Amino acid sequence: VQEVIESDKHLRISKNSIPLHFMICDKTGDMAIVEFIDGKMNCIKNSDLIYPVMGNDSYPNSLTEMTKYRGYGGNLVIPQNSTGPKCGNFIIASDFVKKYNRQKSIIDYSFNILSHSSEPQRTQWSVVFDIKNSKVYYKSLNSNNIKALSLFDFNYTCNTSVKLLDISAKTSADFVNYTNQINSDYINKAYNDPAIPWIKEVIPVKVNDYKIKYIETIKCK
Repeated sequence: VQEVIESDKHLRISKNSIPLHFMICDKTGDMAIVEFIDGKMNCIKNSDLIYPVMGNDSYPNSLTEMTKYRGYGGNLVIPQNSTGPKCGNFIIASDFVKKYNRQKSIIDYSFNILSHSSEPQRTQWSVVFDIKNSKVYYKSLNSNNIKALSLFDFNYTCNTSVKLLDISAKTSADFVNYTNQINSDYINKAYNDPAIPWIKEVIPVKVNDYKIKYIETIKCK
């Protein structure tokens, strides 16, 4: 985690069409949230990271909203879904994290958090990262059964072909060889999906085209 934070001296995330923030975690249990506010990197960790959760607003704004709810300084009832209140997904997820009982499966509990804090029929996919065991669990709106990938099962040498997996594929073994055309088809399908029209409102066509071509600029060394 500290290594990523210190890369701030050499790396800066460029301005995006959608405001971005990131959670960084490692196998030691260390974690931090990085946000870019007014052109400056804001790193939240240690005692400042009161709830290890991110929502759709900045961390300071989310904390302010949290204090309005019962058990956190206010009188409002914890919402049942995130479609109404401001910072609803942050509030719901933080409450779930606080109430976690270690007798329950952490993977199942994590998906339960995502289910309650997401927007039904709008959230396209959910992912849980088991950092300690190097596994990735995921499901999608169109394929609701939980599937898993082990990061130990991949060959990371430069002479291997790049693989691609449809997150709605039946199994985690349904990888295909990456091509620019497949990548373009998937991105444009999402970009032109009538069910999520807001994408075109925040991402110009020029930026979408750049995202399609960007992966071709990544070289293995």
